[in-house]
Amino acid sequence: MLQSRKFLAGLALFLAATAFVFTGYTQFDGWADMMKWVFGIYVGGNVGAATASRVKFGNGHHAPAAPEKGNNI
Repeated sequence: MLQSRKFLAGLALFLAATAFVFTGYTQFDGWADMMKWVFGIYVGGNVGAATASRVKFGNGHHAPAAPEKGNNI
């Protein structure tokens, strides 16, 4: 779990936004908006990665199409 780059990036953004609240650079509303974006991008990235791993277009594993009979020119 700690080897995922998406998780580490999300964790870093969470910590940064939380630090901004404690240092007075933003208020809770700004933190809440940031968490919505971080969570949305994290979930979207996971869904996109899972979808891409299941849909395999042009990966070289498809057999070539058989030539049609009777079309020899």
